[in-house]
Amino acid sequence: MAESPTITVRENTTSDIDFQLLAGNTAINLTGIYDLQMEMRDKSRKVYSYSNLANPTIISFVTKSEGKVRFTPPSETIFLSSRSPYKGYWKVWETSSKWYACPEDSEFLIYVREEY
Repeated sequence: MAESPTITVRENTTSDIDFQLLAGNTAINLTGIYDLQMEMRDKSRKVYSYSNLANPTIISFVTKSEGKVRFTPPSETIFLSSRSPYKGYWKVWETSSKWYACPEDSEFLIYVREEY
């Protein structure tokens, strides 16, 4: 599960958003994984999918051994208050064909506050 399963950002942000991936209360060691993928959708069910292999500047590692990862929004049009909230989870790919979700039992939430 993400350390802060609920995050609030300002509309049109392109600031980094850091996550802590946990199994229970223990950090997931991401050293040696094949890929890390973020799956997210907005309230209209539009899906956003980003992979560390395909987009290393969008999905990156802060500290692999401690399960700390970073999402850098690729444009200012990703987070709009009219599309809030966004729900998502991480796919941790152990190999090219084997993955598990984090969090397994819930989703992280990103709320977007209006820019004015």
